[in-house]
Amino acid sequence: MSHFNQELPPPSDNVEEELTRILQALDVVYSPLNNQTGGWNRQLADRYLVRFQSTPVAWMVCDRLLSDPSPQARFFAAQTLHNKCQCDMYQLPETSMPALRDSLMQHLRQAENGPYKTQLALSISALAVQMNWTTVVQDLATIPDALVVLKMLPEECSSSRLIVEDDTLRYMMEDALLSNAKDVLANTSFDLWFTWIRYLPLPAQLLVDSNIVPACLAALNQDEMAVDVLVEVIRLYPSHAPRNQILVESILPLVMQLPLEEALQGDDEDLQRAFCRIFTELGESYLSILLEQDGQAILTKVTQCTSLNDKSISGMTHSFWYRFVMVLEQMDDYRKRQDQVDLYTPHLLQLLDVCLVHLEYPLDDELTDDTIDDFHKERFYLGESIEDCCRLMGGHVVLERIGLRLSSSQTKWTAVEACLYAMQSLAKYIPHDENQFMPQCFALLSQLPADVEPLRFTVSSFIGKYAPWLASHPEHLQPLLPYLAQGLSIPKCASASGAAIRNLCERIPLGESVLELYNQVCGKVELSVELEILEGLCKGLEESLVINYIPHIVGPVGNRLQQKVQDPSSSCKDIINEIDRLTVIMRFLKMPPAKLIEVLEQSWPLLEIAGSKYANEALMAEKVCRLHKHALRTSGTQSYIQVLPTLMSMIVSSFQSSHQAPYLYLASIVVAEYPQNSELNNMIQALCQTSFSFLTNLQDLTNHPDVVEELFYCMGRMIKHCPGPLLNTSPSGNDLLSRLVQFTIVGMELDHKAANRGTYNFLQHFVGYGLENSSAENVKEILRQHGERIVTNLIRALTGDLPAYCIDGGSGSISSLLYQINQIYPNEFQQQWLSSAFMHTRVPEHVKRDLLAASQQRRNQTDFDIAVRSFKAASERFRRVPR
Repeated sequence: MSHFNQELPPPSDNVEEELTRILQALDVVYSPLNNQTGGWNRQLADRYLVRFQSTPVAWMVCDRLLSDPSPQARFFAAQTLHNKCQCDMYQLPETSMPALRDSLMQHLRQAENGPYKTQLALSISALAVQMNWTTVVQDLATIPDALVVLKMLPEECSSSRLIVEDDTLRYMMEDALLSNAKDVLANTSFDLWFTWIRYLPLPAQLLVDSNIVPACLAALNQDEMAVDVLVEVIRLYPSHAPRNQILVESILPLVMQLPLEEALQGDDEDLQRAFCRIFTELGESYLSILLEQDGQAILTKVTQCTSLNDKSISGMTHSFWYRFVMVLEQMDDYRKRQDQVDLYTPHLLQLLDVCLVHLEYPLDDELTDDTIDDFHKERFYLGESIEDCCRLMGGHVVLERIGLRLSSSQTKWTAVEACLYAMQSLAKYIPHDENQFMPQCFALLSQLPADVEPLRFTVSSFIGKYAPWLASHPEHLQPLLPYLAQGLSIPKCASASGAAIRNLCERIPLGESVLELYNQVCGKVELSVELEILEGLCKGLEESLVINYIPHIVGPVGNRLQQKVQDPSSSCKDIINEIDRLTVIMRFLKMPPAKLIEVLEQSWPLLEIAGSKYANEALMAEKVCRLHKHALRTSGTQSYIQVLPTLMSMIVSSFQSSHQAPYLYLASIVVAEYPQNSELNNMIQALCQTSFSFLTNLQDLTNHPDVVEELFYCMGRMIKHCPGPLLNTSPSGNDLLSRLVQFTIVGMELDHKAANRGTYNFLQHFVGYGLENSSAENVKEILRQHGERIVTNLIRALTGDLPAYCIDGGSGSISSLLYQINQIYPNEFQQQWLSSAFMHTRVPEHVKRDLLAASQQRRNQTDFDIAVRSFKAASERFRRVPR
């Protein structure tokens, strides 16, 4: 039998008995060998310890364990008490709290520095908040080792894991800490300063008076926490807030005196990292100085940090440059904005030069598998920075700068590659009539070595990015297509070459040339690359020539599809590949609608055979439905209508035989495109009946979440686009709608994001229709019948008993549904349904009253959202506290 399936011994309320068991379990868990003691094995012991931690008897057992000679037992006890002081205070009588505090303090004084002592301090800190020990700072003032508790108090007070019955306890403790902050900060402890600054709203004047910043600056070389404290002070006290002005004026001259240049020229990486953190944070937090005053000195320091060769350090500045550009762009005063851009242009050009250096590809022996991902991620951010420069200074300025570097770097392929990579970031900022630098760039391409794969990849991407420019300068095009074609045979360059061919064909009629190339590479390169070329081929054919090339493009695909469908040895993947090719043709080849329908009708029997042959393959169903979707949208609803009955019949029969969700998605496309079609009702009835036949309970829904999602999105579209068939008052219509609503109530319990959102989306359309249409009596009657269960599930979702993926905002939010139901049936909602739902919650009465009051006052949706969010927050806080 599996260890996990072994039964745990029943818990005991006897302290002595539990103490013995816990010591045995700890002995097994911490044993270097998987020994068994007293019938325990390691898995069973671990499960028992986890269960024990939530029991009431754990309080007394752990108090005893704190005196045990075993360090593992003492640490386990302290950790357990910390968790219980955070979450399980309801188990402990108020009269026992002082005794627990005194016991913890006694053990703290005896403990040596380390994890055990830290856990004791955390326990005392959590307990201090819970028992409203607001004199804790004064009481600990004369106790040795009290600093470790004082260090933990602010963080524990603000922790979301600390469950208090009333947030007033937090506020009272915070006030107590603030009133004693001056005395506490007099202690020179970077750890303590850090937590008090991060978690308490200390006045700026207090930080100035405490001389924290000078102390941190003096210790930068000795203590990493000094850097953390200084960065935290800069971050939390930005220059744009007037109340921080005195602190900003104190910090700025001191920090600017740091010997940054000396540190960057040295070899102390820790010091370099510390200085870069400080100056990057200074730039971000003091942006108002950069924008309202002359902040060139600050920007110079940040630029110097960016220029550091170690990208793990210089990369820290990326976030600053992003924010700097965003803030400049958002300035309303255009003249002032331009003045700032002109002022900082030298720094932006220096940033551009630094980015070009950092973009250079490392030599092969420098780049390992472990660093390749980091390098490409760094490149992405550098490319973003270059685009930022374009938006501020203009593409022509950046192009000129890169062009000058490119012309001086022709002997070093890494520098050339970096320039071409950078130019991809400014492609959309370069006008099509640029004739100064772009001709030189394309002339240079033919001179570059063709056997360097990273360079070839970048050149191919560069060609694709500048397809719009090449469309206006076709004289540079002649050598490029052969170059890209050759790149298709190089695995690491094939994807860039394929994408470039597609981009060129979107702008330039190269279809005839690409057809020959496509026939050569079909089946010989990765399918994704081949589909890029096929897409380019379809887009690159002039519309007047398409009809002549249809047999040459469609024919081979159709023949292979027929062969593989009929060949018993063909795999599902083989057939899917041909369907993918046919889908690309349907989407992008500009066939006359009648011709497209003809091609579709010729392929239809093959698609049905493939779908039937691999009915259990979700990917096959997805590909078949995707092809039909694009055929419909490309040909247009008027042309496609001749095959619509066949499509609807196929959807019904395929879904009946396969139970695959893509057919429901395709049905929702039909609903949206043909809302007036008289056969929609029959299709929807059949799809629902099939769904109901194999989705009979929550477990069935859990096993088929994709079907649940698509079914409800389809039904939501029915209500939105053609509500008549679904919402009519006939017995069949009422029965179907009622069953869907009952189905929805079960679906609300499904813990699957997409399926849950689909369920709520349908419910939103259903309730919304009843609200907006006074004549929808059958909708309102069904809502009245099931309203109590719906509201109960909505409230249970807010309290955490059921999944909740959308609280407010967006279609199908819990708040929106509650609001609309209250609009339709205010009396039932306020007097019956909410009361019934509240019976399942552990939320305080005043929180329930607030939500009920928001319903009774008929507030607007925004105010009601606030009430719902407050209800959910209170529910989360009290969910683990029994009543």
